[in-house]
Amino acid sequence: MRARTATALALAGLAACLLAVGFSTATFTDSTQNPQTVSAVPDFVAPSAGASVIAQSTGGQVGYVATKGTYYVYANVTDSGNPASGVASVKADVSSITNKQTAVSLVAGSYTAGGVSYNYRSALLEVTSGAGSKSYTLTLADSAGNSRSQSFSVTVNAAFKGSSFGTTNVAGGAEGKAEKGDTIAFTFNNAPDPASIVSGWNGSGTKSVTVSIADNGATDGLSVSGATIGSVALEGDFASAATSFSGSTMSLSGSTVTIVLGTVSGSPKANTNNKVKSVWTPSASNYDLAGGACSTATVTGAAGKQF
Repeated sequence: MRARTATALALAGLAACLLAVGFSTATFTDSTQNPQTVSAVPDFVAPSAGASVIAQSTGGQVGYVATKGTYYVYANVTDSGNPASGVASVKADVSSITNKQTAVSLVAGSYTAGGVSYNYRSALLEVTSGAGSKSYTLTLADSAGNSRSQSFSVTVNAAFKGSSFGTTNVAGGAEGKAEKGDTIAFTFNNAPDPASIVSGWNGSGTKSVTVSIADNGATDGLSVSGATIGSVALEGDFASAATSFSGSTMSLSGSTVTIVLGTVSGSPKANTNNKVKSVWTPSASNYDLAGGACSTATVTGAAGKQF
């Protein structure tokens, strides 16, 4: 009886062990029962240009070039993937700027334009197009055969020169007489570099200047101190003695420099001739954003009493 009981207990223990082993085998499988494969995700994403600019070979600001000037194309290009296959080529279609240049290669390296670092740059190119806003396209390809095109823009400037000149009477003021609040507007054909007008100026806010009128009889002259903007032959009699306007404010909007006359000192005189055509002679020391020096060709204002 004891023998049978012992045998039964032994068999029950063995069954429990077998059940436990069976349960363990079903819960934790090894690699031969459920093989797993670990592999990298292939590179299926094309390279991307985080930034691209065109800049003249010398002078000027990035994003501006002069007609007949020379320039480089810059770009910052990266490739993604796990792992990335690597950038295979970067080409620029700049045919809107330089005739027939539809696939200019950019070479990897370390370059700087406008204080910013880039990792690709083209060879030196020459502007053959006319002035205006131009678009160009980068085509990027990686070693896995992925490609992408991205478009950017640049402004081509015509030769820099003065465009128009005029004065405006302050509301309620005496027509034909220079006085506080009257305005003087100098307009260029391209946006000027504000630092060439006042050293260190970025074009924001206003600058304090002094406007002077020299008494030259019937052909008084106007000049501005504290800024470089050229000179004006007023071609009329606007002062009976040397006259100045201190605390005048100068501002820049687009391609126009505007001066609002400040506190008067001297003897301004009311001009009665309503056919005066003032003549502005721009300064060759003024530059546009492409670095082009301003022509000193004179600009004649519209006929009127002025101021």
